[in-house]
Amino acid sequence: MGKYFHVQEQVTTGLIQDKLASKYGSNRSLPNAMNCIIPMLLETGIIARPKIGFYEARRVEKYTEFALDVYKRSFVVNNPTISLDAEMMSNSYFEFVK
Repeated sequence: MGKYFHVQEQVTTGLIQDKLASKYGSNRSLPNAMNCIIPMLLETGIIARPKIGFYEARRVEKYTEFALDVYKRSFVVNNPTISLDAEMMSNSYFEFVK
């Protein structure tokens, strides 16, 4: 979702679902998963819902070093060809922690 928030301030449920469907396929499990994941993202404060069906990224200014380190390591685990370095912060994965 970070790369869509990088381009525009709000994204819709339809856009998120279409992009996920193009990557993972469209079956009944996708809407079910979104119904579980979106509330978690809202509750943790990563995204906000100004109105039904629209989502905005929340920009948090301060992180603990531990939290930032865990976030970086999760990126490396999911992208084994990329190492820990300063350039990786330009990836859209880090849109929420800039």
